Amino acid sequence: TVCLVMTHGVIASALIGASKKIVGESEQLFTLTSVKTGLMQLEENITGFLEKNEQADGIFLLVCARGGSYWNAAVRASHGKANVKVISGVNLPMILSYITKKNNLNFEELAEALHEDAQKGIVMFGKKEVYNGA
Repeated sequence: TVCLVMTHGVIASALIGASKKIVGESEQLFTLTSVKTGLMQLEENITGFLEKNEQADGIFLLVCARGGSYWNAAVRASHGKANVKVISGVNLPMILSYITKKNNLNFEELAEALHEDAQKGIVMFGKKEVYNGA
């Protein structure tokens, strides 16, 4: 699988940098960050990435926020492509999940793991429903 992380500013690069410090280098993990790029240009950049990686077993497009410019461009560029998943809310647990599980799960299983692990990484300390002593 291949993974493209897309965010505003330097967030994507910072997430990848942090993941490298935790688990080391990872292949097939890329970033796309743009400043003052319109929706059409973003979509063209994503389409180019998808075309370049069309032979991959699966392609993840991880974006910062649902409904934002990266989300909209990714959804449009991936429309009709069964081997592409767009997932919003990218965070460090999601990136670490991709790196550590990509070789052990199939594409659909990995998609579910990324989604679940990202959500599990969001916890409010002291909230009884989620507090497990960790």
